Amino acid sequence: MGSLSESDDASELLHVLDLPQLYEKPTAQVLLHTLKTIALENPTLETSHHNKKSLVVSNRQVDRVEFARYLTSIIASRLTWMNESEKEQVWNTAAARLSEQSGETAMSDRTEIFKFPIDDTTYASFKIRSPGITEDNLGHKIWPSTHVMGGNLNNPNLKALLPHSPKVLELGSGVGLLGLAAATIWEADCTLTDMRSIVDNLAYNVDANRKTVELHGGKVSAHILEWDDEGSFPKNEDERYSVVLGADLLYSEDHAILVSNMIDKWLCHSPDAVAITAFPERDGYETQLETFREKMWYLGFQVIGDRSQWGVGDAKFANGESQAFLCHMKVWKRKEFVCQSTDGPEIIERNPSETKLTNATIQIFDTENAGTESPDPLQTTKSLCSSGHSTIAASSGGASPSSGGDSELELEDLTMKLKEAELEKATDMS
Repeated sequence: MGSLSESDDASELLHVLDLPQLYEKPTAQVLLHTLKTIALENPTLETSHHNKKSLVVSNRQVDRVEFARYLTSIIASRLTWMNESEKEQVWNTAAARLSEQSGETAMSDRTEIFKFPIDDTTYASFKIRSPGITEDNLGHKIWPSTHVMGGNLNNPNLKALLPHSPKVLELGSGVGLLGLAAATIWEADCTLTDMRSIVDNLAYNVDANRKTVELHGGKVSAHILEWDDEGSFPKNEDERYSVVLGADLLYSEDHAILVSNMIDKWLCHSPDAVAITAFPERDGYETQLETFREKMWYLGFQVIGDRSQWGVGDAKFANGESQAFLCHMKVWKRKEFVCQSTDGPEIIERNPSETKLTNATIQIFDTENAGTESPDPLQTTKSLCSSGHSTIAASSGGASPSSGGDSELELEDLTMKLKEAELEKATDMS
């Protein structure tokens, strides 16, 4: 029987003859072990950019065509020396390996473990299933902003901005990782939501991790929430939430308008209520980000804290390296509840060159040990103001409109309001 060995040299060729051969009638255990060993870890979302002739498996190159033929031969074999249960396991595992070569759109279900820090010494682990994807379904992927926000949930500066015993709504929960982490780390009652086609898998992950959440004092549930369904909007203040979360939700200008509207509809009108968003910088999506900031500003929200940090998600380059995106995490509050002071808001953002490339277990800068060169970029504002000129000052943190309003907000109206605010600022200063 052939043996499967590993090499640190990815250029070394692994021939299919090195794998267990069917004529030798390997046991089901041997074949299953081999098939699991040669699984592609976190298969790239850019399979089309791979070398067409070879791929890297277990740190060694495998001829793509020969590897596919090997897997096909297993699927086609009657495996007469195995019992029925063993046959099914071997066939299904070989089919999963074969589908991975076709990229994520043909992959079978996969389950991964993610960890987020609860405190300096404790981590919460979540078992997340991502279903086999038969189309480009955004809700079945884990995006960079989820890792960035999830890694910051235990940040003391962020937690200081949260209401006591927060009641949390997450928009566009996807596979549910962020909402599960928030429920656990904040010991909060979290409602995870998404569209109908996503909720079945979301509910599966909620049930699979419910014990973890409840062990740490949290509660969690999954529900359908369509952003354009006005019939589902809250009818009174009791149906609203003290915290609304949203990460990586902007994929069209319509999304920017819908998300800001949902935050306004679902966030309760109380002094301690906050919305927390995190969106990455992606080429071609600048308009969506700008539209979202404009709409939030017009709906009466102000940024009271933010952080810019690199994050990685499911997507990888063809060489196997994770794609990293600079993500901007912001904490919003209704301007009517922002206190008045003569001091302007202090919102410190980290220079992108100073941020660290992160994954699910993100290192959080300790403000006591970071020193002056690396301050914690998520800062509560010393003082927050609700007057017109204060709003303009706060807008430098990302809440100010500029150009390109949505269908409800005409550019002329935007320009007029900015001029009025600037005039009010000049009058107050005089």
